[in-house]
Amino acid sequence: MASTTEPSEAVPSTTAGGDEGVDADTSTVGSTSEGSTTTVAPRLGTVTLSGVGLTVDATTDDEVLVGFGDDANTALEHVSMALGEPIGDSGWGPDGACTAAEVRRLGWGGLEIVLARESADDPGRLVQWFLDGPDSTRTSWWTLERIGIGSTVADLRAAHGAALSLEQPSDRDPAGWFDTEPVLGDGVLGAVGNTNESGRVLIMWAGDGCRRRFS
Repeated sequence: MASTTEPSEAVPSTTAGGDEGVDADTSTVGSTSEGSTTTVAPRLGTVTLSGVGLTVDATTDDEVLVGFGDDANTALEHVSMALGEPIGDSGWGPDGACTAAEVRRLGWGGLEIVLARESADDPGRLVQWFLDGPDSTRTSWWTLERIGIGSTVADLRAAHGAALSLEQPSDRDPAGWFDTEPVLGDGVLGAVGNTNESGRVLIMWAGDGCRRRFS
């Protein structure tokens, strides 16, 4: 497999990598009656990521969509009920990488959510999630299409087909950036260590509240 190199444009994150507060499960491979192998999709964790927010207990009768623009306290309550109390909390304050007057970043290992408000009287809203850290096979943080940290460019193409945008900014660096829904603007974005089929997803995010790409 080709080696992966992080994009030269480093993307900041205020959360430390880890897999606390999640229920991990890895994909399995079994044999069919004909003797060929079949890949079983990894089990989703208690929080599933998407281009429009996060879903708690996705694909169950109890699933709850926590969407971008939802009330900040309500969003935090739903995510905390699923993952436990955050292990990182910046508190409210200005952030040069974000568009709102004040933001609050909360982290659960490699997963960060960003809340934003315009004043102390503003209840705030959910504007972004960001993921880095360990592979999603360890953390169970996936999109519904099972795209996560450690997924490959081939996985991205299989999940999103012709809609996928993949670019390599520099000929001197094999790393690249992807967007799963560039036309509608409500996709998942991220970086891969290499733009060939075996290149791995290094970071990913959705929501436009804070800048993650600096190129």
